[in-house]
Amino acid sequence: MAFGNRKTKEIFHNKKLELEKSYQQALNALKSEVASKDTSSMHKEIHKASEILNKHKNSHETLQITTSFQANEKARYKNESVLIAQILDKGYYLIETELGMRLRVHGSLLKKIQKPPKTNSNPLKPSFLNLKKRAYALI
Repeated sequence: MAFGNRKTKEIFHNKKLELEKSYQQALNALKSEVASKDTSSMHKEIHKASEILNKHKNSHETLQITTSFQANEKARYKNESVLIAQILDKGYYLIETELGMRLRVHGSLLKKIQKPPKTNSNPLKPSFLNLKKRAYALI
């Protein structure tokens, strides 16, 4: 899991640097036009700067970290345990909730269920039981 976290941080860091660079470009263009004091070119540069900034705002580039699932595998969807009923195309899955409702969801919305740690199948018996057995043996 640590690898996924490092990769995610790296992706977000690169995206942040890209946005900061774009912001600085737009800001520098505005500063240069304000210094010229030509209102018509100022308005054009303001428009260009807003286009640069909106390019990032409108990009539907979502950072989706998907994990692959198999059919009949249990997963978690919105804090609810679901069963993967079918694998669809483009990263979508057909899931079935515990109530029997079937939904088509993207893999990025699903989470793997962590298996609980294995416990010892032979739990230690309390010592007072051994004392009872010894007491019956003495009688």
